[in-house]
Amino acid sequence: MHRFRRLGFPRDLLIQLYKSLAEPILLYCICIWGSASATALEPLRVAQNNSLRAVFGLTPRCSVKQLMKDNRILPVADLHKWRVSLMAYKSCNNLLPSALSTDFRSPLSINIRNNRHLQISLPTSRTNYVLASPIYQMGTIWNSLPPIIRSSESFNSFRKLVLEYFRMQAPPLT
Repeated sequence: MHRFRRLGFPRDLLIQLYKSLAEPILLYCICIWGSASATALEPLRVAQNNSLRAVFGLTPRCSVKQLMKDNRILPVADLHKWRVSLMAYKSCNNLLPSALSTDFRSPLSINIRNNRHLQISLPTSRTNYVLASPIYQMGTIWNSLPPIIRSSESFNSFRKLVLEYFRMQAPPLT
């Protein structure tokens, strides 16, 4: 990003380059590795912040929190929540491929007749291993969404609503 900025690319183009070059790398398999410990995710958060500083020409000590909010860019933690929410919607509405649907439906149960708010039942566990698992986190993130978003009629409307929901939340301090 620094090279593109030095070449005199306009800021709009630099933001598009960030979204097309850096963000897909962060999104790759984020449903699985996004539930890792904060220490393990720290290098990704730092890389995202450094990329954004390069786009906007900021010094290493400058915060990118307001830039993320102004330019509607999600931090790594919220990118994880967004993608897991999409996976949960697909799972609850039987839109996952058959190879994944058995893996993501078996430990989580949802009974639409008796459950007005579409809550996913989470298994009880006292170990951090289960609490950090992608399937458990999928249920937790899904249940944290407002019922109006969870009950969206189509995947596209859900995707837009949940993305806007995470964009409206303040990103963590960087």
